[in-house]
Amino acid sequence: MERLHLDEIRTHTRCKTFCYDFYQQTKEVAMLQEICHYPSPTMTLKYIGVNEDSMDRADLMHALFR
Repeated sequence: MERLHLDEIRTHTRCKTFCYDFYQQTKEVAMLQEICHYPSPTMTLKYIGVNEDSMDRADLMHALFR
């Protein structure tokens, strides 16, 4: 890992990346919620940043069509 400068990537970063990629590929919130042990789908999506991505896309669309 050190040769690729990945020594600074922590377990949390890898977990969050896995969760984000898993969701993008499957859209399976319930399964991801169970994997991550989150109490609700909302918390799960917040953790992986899906809501933030949606807001960014909405802002971009709004800017394009003004």
